[in-house]
Amino acid sequence: MWEELNQLFLQTKRPAESGKRRPIFSFAASREGAHLFQGITDSTLSHSEGWHFIQAGRFIERASATAALLEAHVGELFEAVRF
Repeated sequence: MWEELNQLFLQTKRPAESGKRRPIFSFAASREGAHLFQGITDSTLSHSEGWHFIQAGRFIERASATAALLEAHVGELFEAVRF
């Protein structure tokens, strides 16, 4: 689990080698690493305080992203309605 997390961290910090890496490949690799970490965590970590902490962090991040998305779209809606 921690090896996957370290590998994901190093991969995202690695600069693009002379422009050879395309952003879509970098995103796909990051997404795959995040999915692997989550799967390994769910299957190997005992469902105690550490697991609940990771779950809470995941759900707080989702709520934050949802709130930001709603704020962006609702803000545009109110701007369109105002005269």
